[in-house]
Amino acid sequence: MSAGAAARKRVHEGIVDVKSTLAKINQTIWELHQEVQRRPGNMVLRRDLIKFFHESRHYTERRDGIPEEERSFLLLQQRESICCLLIHGAGGSPSEMRELGNYLFRQGYTVYGMRLPLEISPDASARCPAETGPWWRDRRGRKNGIEVNPWNVSLAESEIVLDTLLTYNASTYIIGFSFGATIALNLLGTHTPVGTILIAPTIYVVRSGRYLLFQVVRKVLPAAARNLAPCEDTVLELIERTRMQLKSIEVPVCVVHAEDDPLVSPRSLEFLRSRSRNPKSRFHLLPRGGHVLISGENAREVFDICGDFIKEV
Repeated sequence: MSAGAAARKRVHEGIVDVKSTLAKINQTIWELHQEVQRRPGNMVLRRDLIKFFHESRHYTERRDGIPEEERSFLLLQQRESICCLLIHGAGGSPSEMRELGNYLFRQGYTVYGMRLPLEISPDASARCPAETGPWWRDRRGRKNGIEVNPWNVSLAESEIVLDTLLTYNASTYIIGFSFGATIALNLLGTHTPVGTILIAPTIYVVRSGRYLLFQVVRKVLPAAARNLAPCEDTVLELIERTRMQLKSIEVPVCVVHAEDDPLVSPRSLEFLRSRSRNPKSRFHLLPRGGHVLISGENAREVFDICGDFIKEV
């Protein structure tokens, strides 16, 4: 056998081994789902379910070359506890939600910080631009082979995670930041968590000149817009869908926004206030804090708002 043939054989065997391992993990998760449905009061089974589920996601993220600090994380209490699903923004990763996750864990809650599959790339360092900076700057959306997934892939993955957490504990909250908050709102159409917390929810974007220009390009040359800035294009597509389809929010909702947010308009908070139907809902418009309210000098105030809301509901 030639060296090339031997190398191809090793690669094939490695692929088969990876698929076999993942199939075994997923089979175990499926079986645990069935057992938990038969014996929902068995805490050991429920803990095993969420641990195996997390290991499955970690296995996939490792396989895809995602750096450890950007992978999904699980903070699991040793006793019965409320569960919180944390969903990061379009330009971030679960690491940006880790400080909030640690805070909630110290409050006695189980926390799952999921990673949104917004992009797939052989170069794991090639990411959608961070939401800490301007959205509408000149850049190519693809780099080193990066391909940005459409929003429905993130929504489908989020549904799988939320469904598992609700199986683990029906007392589950969704906490989304920025684009993650937009995902959270769409999850309410198929699931009923105890409540949801939306931090700097992306419903209306600040209408800068660059934003307006990009909107014109999207309308006139939609394919060119997707190629130029696919991350922004998929975010805007979900924003528009959410505004059009969201008629009412029945579960308690807590919205936190800053007046000086350079990316997301305060109209987002007022829009959500007009759709809320639950008397336990709360709306907080902070005088300052910018867009990334989950870090910096205002973070502790935001964390306390989240903790107080969960206690009240």
